[in-house]
Amino acid sequence: MVVEAPMPDPLQGLPDTARRIVDTTRRLLIEKGYSYLSIENIANECQLNKTAIRYYFRNKAGLIELVVDAWIFDNIEHIRQLFALPSEPILKSRESLRAFLRAKHEMIMDRETYLAYFELLPAMLRDRRNSGQVEELYEWGAQMYMRLFGSSLPGLSEDEMRGFAQLIIAVVDGLGAQRVISARRFPPDTAIDLFADILVAWAASRSARSA
Repeated sequence: MVVEAPMPDPLQGLPDTARRIVDTTRRLLIEKGYSYLSIENIANECQLNKTAIRYYFRNKAGLIELVVDAWIFDNIEHIRQLFALPSEPILKSRESLRAFLRAKHEMIMDRETYLAYFELLPAMLRDRRNSGQVEELYEWGAQMYMRLFGSSLPGLSEDEMRGFAQLIIAVVDGLGAQRVISARRFPPDTAIDLFADILVAWAASRSARSA
Protein backbone atom coordinates (compact mmCIF):
# COMPACT_ATOMS: atom_id res chain seq x y z
CA MET A 1 0.00 0.00 0.00
CA VAL A 2 1.41 3.38 -1.00
CA VAL A 3 0.71 6.17 1.49
CA GLU A 4 1.45 9.76 0.61
CA ALA A 5 3.04 12.04 3.19
CA PRO A 6 0.69 14.83 4.35
CA MET A 7 3.50 17.38 3.97
CA PRO A 8 6.50 17.87 1.65
CA ASP A 9 10.06 17.46 2.91
CA PRO A 10 10.73 20.87 4.53
CA LEU A 11 14.46 20.56 3.81
CA GLN A 12 14.09 19.83 0.10
CA GLY A 13 15.58 22.61 -2.00
CA LEU A 14 17.09 24.37 0.99
CA PRO A 15 20.38 26.16 0.12
CA ASP A 16 23.52 24.40 1.38
CA THR A 17 24.26 27.05 4.01
CA ALA A 18 20.71 26.99 5.35
CA ARG A 19 20.78 23.20 5.45
CA ARG A 20 24.04 23.33 7.41
CA ILE A 21 22.40 25.68 9.92
CA VAL A 22 19.44 23.32 10.35
CA ASP A 23 21.65 20.24 10.67
CA THR A 24 23.84 22.01 13.23
CA THR A 25 20.79 23.12 15.22
CA ARG A 26 19.47 19.57 15.30
CA ARG A 27 22.83 18.24 16.46
CA LEU A 28 23.09 20.87 19.20
CA LEU A 29 19.55 20.10 20.29
CA ILE A 30 20.52 16.48 20.94
CA GLU A 31 23.99 17.13 22.34
CA LYS A 32 23.35 20.19 24.51
CA GLY A 33 19.61 20.70 24.80
CA TYR A 34 17.04 23.28 23.76
CA SER A 35 18.29 25.92 26.19
CA TYR A 36 21.62 26.06 24.32
CA LEU A 37 19.97 27.06 21.03
CA SER A 38 20.74 30.76 20.88
CA ILE A 39 21.43 32.47 17.56
CA GLU A 40 24.95 33.23 18.78
CA ASN A 41 25.75 29.62 19.76
CA ILE A 42 24.36 28.22 16.52
CA ALA A 43 26.27 30.78 14.44
CA ASN A 44 29.51 29.98 16.29
CA GLU A 45 29.06 26.25 15.74
CA CYS A 46 28.41 26.87 12.03
CA GLN A 47 31.32 29.32 11.84
CA LEU A 48 28.94 31.88 10.37
CA ASN A 49 27.89 35.41 11.18
CA LYS A 50 24.58 35.72 13.04
CA THR A 51 23.20 37.69 10.10
CA ALA A 52 23.37 34.50 7.98
CA ILE A 53 20.84 32.83 10.26
CA ARG A 54 18.58 35.86 10.15
CA TYR A 55 18.90 35.98 6.36
CA TYR A 56 17.59 32.44 5.91
CA PHE A 57 15.22 32.12 8.87
CA ARG A 58 14.44 35.71 10.07
CA ASN A 59 15.00 34.79 13.72
CA LYS A 60 15.38 31.90 16.15
CA ALA A 61 11.65 31.18 16.07
CA GLY A 62 11.77 30.74 12.28
CA LEU A 63 14.72 28.36 12.56
CA ILE A 64 13.10 26.31 15.32
CA GLU A 65 9.89 26.14 13.30
CA LEU A 66 11.79 24.51 10.43
CA VAL A 67 13.57 22.13 12.84
CA VAL A 68 10.17 21.08 14.21
CA ASP A 69 8.84 20.58 10.67
CA ALA A 70 11.88 18.43 9.83
CA TRP A 71 11.38 16.35 12.97
CA ILE A 72 7.70 15.84 12.14
CA PHE A 73 8.53 14.86 8.56
CA ASP A 74 11.08 12.28 9.77
CA ASN A 75 8.45 10.73 12.03
CA ILE A 76 5.95 10.59 9.19
CA GLU A 77 8.52 8.75 7.07
CA HIS A 78 8.94 6.20 9.87
CA ILE A 79 5.19 5.53 9.89
CA ARG A 80 4.99 5.40 6.09
CA GLN A 81 7.49 2.51 6.09
CA LEU A 82 4.91 0.35 7.86
CA PHE A 83 2.76 0.35 4.75
CA ALA A 84 5.30 -1.73 2.86
CA LEU A 85 4.05 -4.66 4.93
CA PRO A 86 2.54 -7.81 3.36
CA SER A 87 -1.12 -7.45 2.47
CA GLU A 88 -2.47 -10.08 4.92
CA PRO A 89 -4.38 -8.81 7.98
CA ILE A 90 -1.56 -7.79 10.28
CA LEU A 91 -2.77 -9.58 13.42
CA LYS A 92 -3.54 -12.80 11.52
CA SER A 93 -0.21 -13.17 9.72
CA ARG A 94 3.02 -13.84 11.59
CA GLU A 95 4.96 -12.37 8.68
CA SER A 96 2.98 -9.13 8.81
CA LEU A 97 3.20 -8.85 12.59
CA ARG A 98 6.96 -9.47 12.57
CA ALA A 99 7.42 -6.81 9.88
CA PHE A 100 5.33 -4.35 11.91
CA LEU A 101 7.29 -5.03 15.09
CA ARG A 102 10.63 -4.69 13.30
CA ALA A 103 9.56 -1.23 12.16
CA LYS A 104 8.37 -0.34 15.68
CA HIS A 105 11.63 -1.62 17.19
CA GLU A 106 13.60 0.57 14.79
CA MET A 107 11.65 3.63 15.93
CA ILE A 108 12.12 2.83 19.61
CA MET A 109 15.86 2.30 19.13
CA ASP A 110 16.21 5.73 17.48
CA ARG A 111 17.35 7.45 20.68
CA GLU A 112 18.22 10.73 18.96
CA THR A 113 14.69 11.18 17.62
CA TYR A 114 13.15 10.71 21.06
CA LEU A 115 15.77 12.89 22.73
CA ALA A 116 15.05 15.68 20.24
CA TYR A 117 11.32 15.21 20.81
CA PHE A 118 11.56 15.62 24.57
CA GLU A 119 13.83 18.64 24.20
CA LEU A 120 11.43 20.27 21.74
CA LEU A 121 8.13 19.28 23.37
CA PRO A 122 7.79 22.15 25.90
CA ALA A 123 8.54 24.74 23.21
CA MET A 124 6.19 23.05 20.74
CA LEU A 125 3.31 22.97 23.20
CA ARG A 126 3.71 26.67 24.03
CA ASP A 127 3.69 27.70 20.37
CA ARG A 128 0.22 27.47 18.81
CA ARG A 129 1.48 26.76 15.31
CA ASN A 130 3.93 24.05 16.38
CA SER A 131 1.50 22.44 18.83
CA GLY A 132 -1.00 22.22 15.99
CA GLN A 133 1.61 20.50 13.84
CA VAL A 134 2.30 17.93 16.57
CA GLU A 135 -1.44 17.36 17.03
CA GLU A 136 -1.78 16.72 13.29
CA LEU A 137 1.16 14.30 13.39
CA TYR A 138 -0.50 12.23 16.11
CA GLU A 139 -3.84 12.38 14.33
CA TRP A 140 -2.27 11.26 11.04
CA GLY A 141 -0.45 8.45 12.85
CA ALA A 142 -3.69 7.29 14.50
CA GLN A 143 -5.50 7.29 11.15
CA MET A 144 -2.70 5.27 9.55
CA TYR A 145 -2.75 2.65 12.31
CA MET A 146 -6.53 2.43 12.02
CA ARG A 147 -6.11 1.66 8.32
CA LEU A 148 -3.26 -0.75 8.94
CA PHE A 149 -5.09 -2.83 11.57
CA GLY A 150 -8.66 -2.39 10.34
CA SER A 151 -8.87 -5.66 8.39
CA SER A 152 -7.58 -7.58 11.43
CA LEU A 153 -10.25 -6.22 13.74
CA PRO A 154 -13.67 -6.54 12.09
CA GLY A 155 -16.62 -5.29 14.04
CA LEU A 156 -14.81 -2.60 16.01
CA SER A 157 -16.43 0.80 16.16
CA GLU A 158 -14.50 3.84 14.99
CA ASP A 159 -13.99 4.92 18.61
CA GLU A 160 -12.61 1.49 19.50
CA MET A 161 -10.27 1.53 16.51
CA ARG A 162 -9.06 4.98 17.48
CA GLY A 163 -8.44 3.78 21.04
CA PHE A 164 -6.49 0.82 19.67
CA ALA A 165 -4.34 3.16 17.55
CA GLN A 166 -3.77 5.48 20.50
CA LEU A 167 -2.63 2.52 22.59
CA ILE A 168 -0.01 1.54 19.99
CA ILE A 169 1.30 5.11 19.86
CA ALA A 170 1.41 5.30 23.66
CA VAL A 171 3.32 2.01 24.02
CA VAL A 172 5.87 2.91 21.35
CA ASP A 173 6.45 6.42 22.70
CA GLY A 174 6.63 5.09 26.26
CA LEU A 175 9.25 2.48 25.40
CA GLY A 176 11.20 5.09 23.45
CA ALA A 177 11.13 7.43 26.46
CA GLN A 178 12.34 4.70 28.81
CA ARG A 179 15.20 3.86 26.48
CA VAL A 180 16.27 7.53 26.43
CA ILE A 181 16.38 7.41 30.24
CA SER A 182 18.48 4.24 30.32
CA ALA A 183 19.13 1.89 27.41
CA ARG A 184 20.73 -0.59 29.83
CA ARG A 185 17.89 -0.73 32.37
CA PHE A 186 14.99 -0.42 29.93
CA PRO A 187 15.76 -2.50 26.81
CA PRO A 188 12.57 -2.74 24.73
CA ASP A 189 12.83 -6.24 23.26
CA THR A 190 10.98 -8.26 25.91
CA ALA A 191 8.29 -5.59 26.24
CA ILE A 192 7.78 -5.60 22.46
CA ASP A 193 7.42 -9.40 22.41
CA LEU A 194 4.91 -9.25 25.26
CA PHE A 195 2.98 -6.48 23.51
CA ALA A 196 2.80 -8.67 20.38
CA ASP A 197 1.35 -11.55 22.42
CA ILE A 198 -1.23 -9.19 23.95
CA LEU A 199 -2.23 -7.84 20.52
CA VAL A 200 -2.64 -11.31 19.01
CA ALA A 201 -4.58 -12.66 22.01
CA TRP A 202 -6.85 -9.62 22.13
CA ALA A 203 -7.56 -9.78 18.38
CA ALA A 204 -8.39 -13.50 18.65
CA SER A 205 -10.73 -12.81 21.56
CA ARG A 206 -12.52 -10.06 19.64
CA SER A 207 -12.89 -12.30 16.57
CA ALA A 208 -14.32 -15.12 18.69
CA ARG A 209 -16.88 -12.80 20.27
CA SER A 210 -17.85 -11.43 16.85
CA ALA A 211 -18.32 -14.89 15.33
